[in-house]
Amino acid sequence: MAISGTFTWRGHGGTAFDLGRSLAAMALTKARPTVWHGDGAALGKCDAAQFAQSRQVPGNAAVFEGRLDNRRELAEALGGGDPSLHALTAADLVLLAYDRWGKDFADHMIGDFACAVWDGQNERLLLSRDIVGMRPLYFWGGPAGVCFATEPRGLLVHPDLPKATDEIWLARFIALLPDETTRTHYQHIERVLPGHVVSFDSSGVDTHRYWRPEALAPVRFATDAEYCDALRSIFEEAVRCRIDPSATMGTLLSGGLDSSSVTAFTARLLAEHGRSLTSFTAVPKHDFELAPNSGRFGDETELASLTAAQYPNIEHVLVPNVSGEVFTTMDSVHHTADTPLLNPYNELWLNGIGKAARERGITVLLGGQMGNATISYNASTLERALFQQRQWTRLFKAARLRRKAGASWINLANRIFGGSLPPGLKRRLLAMRGHFTFGLKDCSAINMDFARQTGVAEEALAVGGNLDNIRAKGYDVRLGILHRVELGLYWRGFKRRFGIDILDPTADRRVIEYCLAIPHEQFFVGSVEKSLLKTAFRGILPERVLSEKSKGLQAADWHVAAQAAQAEMVAEIGRLEQSPLASRALDLPRMRKLAESLPESGWQTPEVIYAYQLTLSRALAAGRYVRRVEGGNS
Repeated sequence: MAISGTFTWRGHGGTAFDLGRSLAAMALTKARPTVWHGDGAALGKCDAAQFAQSRQVPGNAAVFEGRLDNRRELAEALGGGDPSLHALTAADLVLLAYDRWGKDFADHMIGDFACAVWDGQNERLLLSRDIVGMRPLYFWGGPAGVCFATEPRGLLVHPDLPKATDEIWLARFIALLPDETTRTHYQHIERVLPGHVVSFDSSGVDTHRYWRPEALAPVRFATDAEYCDALRSIFEEAVRCRIDPSATMGTLLSGGLDSSSVTAFTARLLAEHGRSLTSFTAVPKHDFELAPNSGRFGDETELASLTAAQYPNIEHVLVPNVSGEVFTTMDSVHHTADTPLLNPYNELWLNGIGKAARERGITVLLGGQMGNATISYNASTLERALFQQRQWTRLFKAARLRRKAGASWINLANRIFGGSLPPGLKRRLLAMRGHFTFGLKDCSAINMDFARQTGVAEEALAVGGNLDNIRAKGYDVRLGILHRVELGLYWRGFKRRFGIDILDPTADRRVIEYCLAIPHEQFFVGSVEKSLLKTAFRGILPERVLSEKSKGLQAADWHVAAQAAQAEMVAEIGRLEQSPLASRALDLPRMRKLAESLPESGWQTPEVIYAYQLTLSRALAAGRYVRRVEGGNS
């Protein structure tokens, strides 16, 4: 599904934007696209995206791509008891919502979506996305007007738009800074931010943030049990609305709480209709050795199998972590998603699951990627938030519970005051206690001269790849997790490669807002981390899964892929040395030293993981992508 369009300024000439070419560049099927021309604007859609013209306001039209999960409630709000509204498409409802609420129309929509509204009477174009950004939407303001498209490739067909990497975006990506600006990996192309509406008219451009989590009304119940009941109800609905009656359903199943919850609820709901579910778990097929006292487990087979065994309608499929070659996978993602990879070794097993799911006819995969920010939030910033809010009585109670759970006084002080300390000082203090904490150079191979030239050096050093280091007053780390990377293009690329939609119930707006609106303490009841989920889903998940204290380690045997790719790593660095931009952006001497001296052991120690699994692989992915934009990759 893809949408595209243009708004031409009156009295301005220029090269016309060919919507047919734009849609053809993004299409996932051979279905004929739809293109509509209005007075001063044009809208287009292909595949299963929707187009609608207003019945009430002549000249108004809309295109919609994605899913609208509150269709019934929205129809009721718009038309009361008018049953005819329930038969309208999502694009029709978007137009009615715009007629009713103006630029706040998207605030009344729940789902994963990107849409555009053309207001013909006021000659205004509005673009909007869902609150997490599960569907992408990009725009470019040229000399003759503005063009928009689901993907950058839908804009790059315009002959007046040059194809060049945005250096500031690249610096932020390499430095692992949150993706919170409208910049994209291409110069001149901007993105619509999640939870925003961008409008264009004769007076200029206006950006409106319609989703304001800081203004959510608090949710308060009398008992802990009521919080659990509400979570079960809301989460079940989030899963239910993502189960397509015509789809062949699958889930991504690890040994963790999030994917296990998604899988269990999906299996229960499918069983009501006699339907089956296929769940896929990535597992190591090679020897690996975890670092002592790491608190991690590298093989998720046992825990995932317990969840699968609890529901007779689940077929459990194990997929090797190392499913393919690193650089081939990078190129596949670059080609289909038009964006560099953040975690190349994780993409190996995700691609492996994609292939296995496609072979079994799966058309929708449900996952729990955003669970850490919602249903399984561990109250990591509870004490800091209470301290900033000057909630002294609640802070005392939380501190007492944290001590009961085994936290040292040093750990407790870090939880309360750590966000106020300069990250460098914080790392030195923790190092004195023998704790490894990573900084910028542990997670990034950015060339510091390039970081300074692009203006990101100070921020990059302060954050150091760790969202907990963002010291803004009132900052909620959960919002940082939700918006850290632009997911829309990744999932779009997955759909292009395998014909499968990835959907995430843990990123449902209702789930997110509920988890943000309840007291932090509900995630730490009885000194138990993630207590809300563990209590609410007891009996739905196996007790062994609920009680597991260690964390799963993705791609535990990643070193096998690294060793196999060593020669190509060295060769790629040689090619990057010939790239004008990559040679400025990356610390290539350090990368060469790392690539030429892969360790023979200790692959799961923090120092090796950060240097090789993360820093080197991300830098190679970024550099290889830069070369592709420059016309290089071979």
